[in-house]
Amino acid sequence: MIRMTSLLKYILFIGFLSVGVWAQSPLADDSSNCPQISQIQEILRQAVQIGVPLFNNGYAKECFFVYEGTIYKVLYVFEMCPGIKEVLNQGIFNANGKKDDKARAWALRNAMDQALRLKAETK
Repeated sequence: MIRMTSLLKYILFIGFLSVGVWAQSPLADDSSNCPQISQIQEILRQAVQIGVPLFNNGYAKECFFVYEGTIYKVLYVFEMCPGIKEVLNQGIFNANGKKDDKARAWALRNAMDQALRLKAETK
């Protein structure tokens, strides 16, 4: 059974995305690099840390919501990062084509994992 602390972490995490990151949001420019890559990756790592226990305890739908909310927030706040944007948008597209919550959660997790590997190429 999942502990309430995991759900509390999820709620606090969403609050972090809404307040903490927004205050640091950069202005968009037309450069192809992404100076905020480390900040984006930390957000994605935190979402994975919250989503994995949810998924493993049978809460695939809640895991999907954590991943989806995180991805949309990253896409909205860090719109100047085209490589990350492309990978995460593809993940959303792939997830929408899946029939169940487990497959949708995995589609978004795969996209986040790809975004985490972009660091060397993007910097």
